[in-house]
Amino acid sequence: MSRKPLPYIVLLSFIAFLIIFNNKEAIIVSSHESGFYLKPFKLVLTTHNKYTIHYTLDGSNPTTESEIFQNHQLITGKESYDSLSFINTTIADSIANFGWREPIGWQDKATIVKCAAFQNGSVVTDIATFSFFVDNNWYYHVFPNTNKYKILNKFNSKRLNRVFLEDSITKYKLPVISLSTDKENLFSNERGVFIAGNYFNPNKIHSGNYFERGIDFEREVYFQYFNKHGELDFGLNLGMRIHGGVTRRNPQKSLKFYARKEYGKTEVNFPFLAAKGVNRFVLESMQESGGGQALIEDIVAQEIVKGIGLEQQNSQAVIVFINGEYWGLHTIRDRIDENYLAYKFNLHKDSFDIIDGNPSIAYEIISGDNSGYLDLLAFIQETDLSINKNYNYTISKLDINNFIDYYSVEIFFANHDWPIHNAKIWKKKNKGKWRWILYDLDGGFTSNNRDHTLDMFSRLSNEENCSSCGNSPDATFLFRNLIKNKEFRQKFKNRYKEIIQQYMGHERTLAIVDSIAEIYKTNMTPHINRWRYPWSLRHHWQRDTENNIKEFLRNRQTYTLQNLNKYLKEDEHDY
Repeated sequence: MSRKPLPYIVLLSFIAFLIIFNNKEAIIVSSHESGFYLKPFKLVLTTHNKYTIHYTLDGSNPTTESEIFQNHQLITGKESYDSLSFINTTIADSIANFGWREPIGWQDKATIVKCAAFQNGSVVTDIATFSFFVDNNWYYHVFPNTNKYKILNKFNSKRLNRVFLEDSITKYKLPVISLSTDKENLFSNERGVFIAGNYFNPNKIHSGNYFERGIDFEREVYFQYFNKHGELDFGLNLGMRIHGGVTRRNPQKSLKFYARKEYGKTEVNFPFLAAKGVNRFVLESMQESGGGQALIEDIVAQEIVKGIGLEQQNSQAVIVFINGEYWGLHTIRDRIDENYLAYKFNLHKDSFDIIDGNPSIAYEIISGDNSGYLDLLAFIQETDLSINKNYNYTISKLDINNFIDYYSVEIFFANHDWPIHNAKIWKKKNKGKWRWILYDLDGGFTSNNRDHTLDMFSRLSNEENCSSCGNSPDATFLFRNLIKNKEFRQKFKNRYKEIIQQYMGHERTLAIVDSIAEIYKTNMTPHINRWRYPWSLRHHWQRDTENNIKEFLRNRQTYTLQNLNKYLKEDEHDY
């Protein structure tokens, strides 16, 4: 019996498959994947149809002018080193404690291989990027049910010279980020966002390439994220800019990243930030997280109050490499803007009004509109909030419970740089109430062993324009008027005491400090060698963690409650 012919539609599908198969984009096959290796190895790259593979080791994208890959490349983990960490990333008269100094000692390294296949001068594959970390001491073995670690030195040929065990972690005990890009994007006078460069004006202290903002100073980088076991979770192209205010002058820069369609992906998966992917996030330098040499003040404060219900930043400590060179400790954090609120509340980013709480810049709009807040301040200016009718109208416009919780936290931590600075206020459009976002508490705790006694209520009572007052009358305006109302005073007093009792007990807070300090301590010595700040592990980092943070938390409760009672008692005489 003869075979029946294939149906016409099936035949067409088969022909289409052959056409697609024969014209599909070429791919590069690598003998080794990105990751941590115990010993050097020979890397082999191949592609079908015998296309020519060009590659680079300096972080730049390959072109037809790049080296041709021949047979194999020995990977020792040092091929990409270009002394980038010895380039000065700030100006000579930078902020006293943060002046740039050369790294000391041995710095960890990685090899960055970027490759693509070419035919007749045209690229026929996507650019493939690999980060290879090679060292006999990369891995620790974790003994179950203990805190003991043992260095793994054995070659594991069956696992491509790597260790993929759930009970093994890299020596950092933290995730590792590898950033790679053309070094001109970072260090050239014309384009380099890490240096003062052509945009520095000696007559303008806050100037330089790193102070430039916007899309023109966004640079494309390849971003790879390795978990603490040394396995690559993902790699993708992102846009990168310098992040922060005056801290842009610090040698170690904070960075912000953008996932955009033109880079290939619109979201980054960081479950510790959001259940869904995020399209913006910050890679914060250690010098931005603390006011002293402990470097963890803001991280500690936000962890202590995480259960209160404020909008605040999540975080994840990481180690960063740039073009294969060790760049030290950083912390991944939310970027506070409309995108943050969008993924937090599962709404479109245009659903919010967000403003800067600094009156000196007229409550600048971050997103949406600020007219509703300005109208509220005008109403308060013209009325007396001791009258319940006026007070009730005011709290119909702002979330009074959120306001009290937010102010209570800032007051307890004695944040010197607030509320004149570091305040962001937001609401849902239309009928939403104004709420406050908690961030940037690095001005809290202490710098002189006496700040646990600081009377923040006096700072919030200021009605004078003076350089020593801490806050302008405009910055204290809202609190000064709300406290006139008897209902508010009682509500604030009760809630402040409740927060202290529930969250600020020193047994609880000191345990949190120790847990966070332990995360960073493992990597603090190499970080100090890289950035020369803190100045030492024992006499500066450990000292400030103990004296500035822990000693503050041991004593703050008693003094701030005394300040509260004194303030409210005096206020009662005024009203």
